[in-house]
Amino acid sequence: MLGLPLYLLAHTPFQSFIIPGLILSTALGLGSCIGWCLVHRRSSWAATWVLALGIATMIWIFTQMIMLCGGGALHTIHGGVGIGLVLLARRLKGPPHEHQARAIYG
Repeated sequence: MLGLPLYLLAHTPFQSFIIPGLILSTALGLGSCIGWCLVHRRSSWAATWVLALGIATMIWIFTQMIMLCGGGALHTIHGGVGIGLVLLARRLKGPPHEHQARAIYG
């Protein structure tokens, strides 16, 4: 649908973009939706899920850059998103009421 040329897959195990697209939309797309719901609900699993999502994003981008024998601006941006998710997960794992304790006790 995007009109990407198949020669981009020359150094990959794929013959079309269907399988990578399904993996990407399921793991990172659906995974992001689940992560948002967990964060929104303040679930105890939110930090772990967001960390896994960030690591999966970085692995996906790194693997894609290796298979495509290079990368571009979008790879850099998405790699940055993965790093941002890891940093967010770290922040989510902090003490749950740390900001409230600071406000009360100075």
